[in-house]
Amino acid sequence: MLNKMADVNGAKVRYDTDSIACIIDKKHQTSFSKSVRILITSKQLFIRTCILLFNWFAVNLAYYGITMNVGKLGGDVYVNMAISITVGFLGEIVCLFASYKIGRNRLYMFYMIIGGIGCLLTLLPSLLGQKSLHFLLVALFMLGKLTFNGAFLLLYLYTAEVAPTVTRGFFLSLCSGAGRIGSMSSSYIGDLGLLLDTKFGRALPIIIFGAVGLTAGILCVFLPETKDTILPDTVEDAVKLGRVVDNNEKAEEDLEERSRDDDNNDFELLDKKRNDDNKM
Repeated sequence: MLNKMADVNGAKVRYDTDSIACIIDKKHQTSFSKSVRILITSKQLFIRTCILLFNWFAVNLAYYGITMNVGKLGGDVYVNMAISITVGFLGEIVCLFASYKIGRNRLYMFYMIIGGIGCLLTLLPSLLGQKSLHFLLVALFMLGKLTFNGAFLLLYLYTAEVAPTVTRGFFLSLCSGAGRIGSMSSSYIGDLGLLLDTKFGRALPIIIFGAVGLTAGILCVFLPETKDTILPDTVEDAVKLGRVVDNNEKAEEDLEERSRDDDNNDFELLDKKRNDDNKM
């Protein structure tokens, strides 16, 4: 599998069981308590963690909330569901290709802000209550569905790229837990219209989804862009993400040099291991 990955990425390396056993060392393993300590003691990582936790909560709240409220739009529920599935799939397809051109954070922020604004604007046709504006209500609702679907998919990729290797597994688990809280809350918020049997009450769940999504999107201004960057291995690498350097070419050369040094060190360890085995 590793050799196949190397071929696809154009890397001229070959791995076997000896090289893998030589490269992997216990000192690279990080305990649960150390992972928590790293996230808390690093100011920048702590701020990013809080923002990402809120974003996971927000995108799950909006995604599941909108999906479960499709049947409450009025009109033909089967047509509404078909449109919902179509625009959701379209949002994911656009996300897959645009993220490599625009960037992960910028595209995610655009999705969340546009989706939040679209959901907030559903207040106008809901309050007016005219049948002629029902198509506008459905269109704004589906705009939120399209953008939050894409954001939901993109957030998994972005979170993995912004977290350092030493805490990536714990970081993803923590964020996923925040997302589950959002998905559970969406069903209760979606039923607020049953408690407030008014025009505003029926629009209130979508307004909440939009407000939370818009806030989460704006907070992403403080997160770094991960497009065309090397995955951070350490906390120091993660902190350096998004920093502006005076000489971009020098920065790229430093990254390439670090990557080459890591490869050379790995092969030196492998050669040393094989020489020791031959002596024995």
